[in-house]
Amino acid sequence: ERLEAPTPIRTLSALTAANVLQVALATATPALGGAWWLAAAATAGAYCSLAQFALLHDVVHGGADDVSRTVSERKRFRERVLRYGSQPSVFGYWLYLALGHLNHHAATGDWTA
Repeated sequence: ERLEAPTPIRTLSALTAANVLQVALATATPALGGAWWLAAAATAGAYCSLAQFALLHDVVHGGADDVSRTVSERKRFRERVLRYGSQPSVFGYWLYLALGHLNHHAATGDWTA
């Protein structure tokens, strides 16, 4: 089956939106008071965090690549997006995706990731 070509504008726009929403939620929810901040964090915040991870994973696999660039340029671009695109996360998905991701694929027998 043929895979979809990389979609850099769509992927990076969605990542930016998820990150902006995470920052907005983190700054707005303390004013909610009571347990409302927890409800917002457990629903909208969790969704944004999952979206951030999925989009960064897509970036790591070349989903935001500009195919007109050289392989080394694409790799440097992916590393920059991964480093800066994971910043709004409290833990930061950079650590896993940059350092543990290939081990995950190797453990599943996929040495091409």
